[in-house]
Amino acid sequence: MADADEIREQVRAFILEQFLRGEDPESLADDTKLASGGILTSIDNIKLVAFLEDTYGIAIEAHEVIGGPLDTVTDIVATVTGKLAAR
Repeated sequence: MADADEIREQVRAFILEQFLRGEDPESLADDTKLASGGILTSIDNIKLVAFLEDTYGIAIEAHEVIGGPLDTVTDIVATVTGKLAAR
């Protein structure tokens, strides 16, 4: 099972590669608002959910997608680690 630091780095790398291409990696802080901050569109959220589900073998519920537990890198890591621990 991946630890929180590994998950954080994988999630950050995915977001930077897919949605913030060419941006300074330092511009993506762990508390940067992704969906509610306008960085991710609804289509981007679907791509993020697919990445999380495929990479970690978890299921993300519809109510977890917009403005909730997937709005920052910190939130995403907590959601993924919680789901992995609950298996």
